Amino acid sequence: MKKTSKLALLFSLSIALLSGCSFPGLASTSDENTVAITGGITSEAQILGAVVAGMVEHYTDKNTTVINNLATTTINHQAMMNGDASISAARYTGTDLT
Repeated sequence: MKKTSKLALLFSLSIALLSGCSFPGLASTSDENTVAITGGITSEAQILGAVVAGMVEHYTDKNTTVINNLATTTINHQAMMNGDASISAARYTGTDLT
């Protein structure tokens, strides 16, 4: 009984600790002056993200942050729907099912 209660307490504390964390690299876009751009796991998607970030910074007065290593277009889409990202640099929709 004592071991079970310690395990339950450890599990509860772990959940409480991890619930305050977000994915690494996800920027808060609550700032009106910041544009979050998602890259991908491929070199091409990361370069496109950097190019888009450079263009946004050059042609506007906004700051940018690039979120790399989002594996699939589903994750990119979910980040955009949650408000964690504003622009997706590259999306490949035909390869998600293979």
